[in-house]
Amino acid sequence: MKSTLKHLSMRKILFIYNADSDIFSALSDFAHKMFSPKTYQCNLCALTYGNITMRRQWRSYLNELDMEKQFFHKDEFSKQHPDASVNLPAILLENDGKLHSLVAMEQINQLTSLDELITALEQGLRTYQ
Repeated sequence: MKSTLKHLSMRKILFIYNADSDIFSALSDFAHKMFSPKTYQCNLCALTYGNITMRRQWRSYLNELDMEKQFFHKDEFSKQHPDASVNLPAILLENDGKLHSLVAMEQINQLTSLDELITALEQGLRTYQ
């Protein structure tokens, strides 16, 4: 799905996963996704990644978005944005140092496919055109 939201290039989109960045967490998350995917705590991870790598459709979509993108694990995000109070996972827009919700945790957790996530993100971005 090609994005038509090219004029947002001065802003930054932040993807924050509900997972920590250390090796133990990565191995634990990998096992959890494999053996108990329905109870995995990060639906953003589950929708955008296979067992090891980013899904091809998601990577292609992101490459077409003409804006800076940053990806965070929850521990990395809290270090960079210590005053932010965000339920995770989340997709945010950073504009002039302010954070705006594009796709909130509640919505992400209801999504069942990558196409639904892309649609939700496109709708969120349109809010800030």
